[in-house]
Amino acid sequence: MNEEIDKLIQKTTLELLKHKEYKDIQMKEIAEKANIGRRTLYRYFAYKDEIMRRIVLRESEGE
Repeated sequence: MNEEIDKLIQKTTLELLKHKEYKDIQMKEIAEKANIGRRTLYRYFAYKDEIMRRIVLRESEGE
């Protein structure tokens, strides 16, 4: 897997969270804002919760 795409997905999700509540963000929207296909997004993360877990884990590790 490409680490740059992984980070792009996380960054895009965080950007969307500045404007919307987590429950209102859809995977389709994340893919569109990140300018990647939905299939690519789902290859990296099957669920939106997985993106948030990765973000929390990254932040807790100080990255």
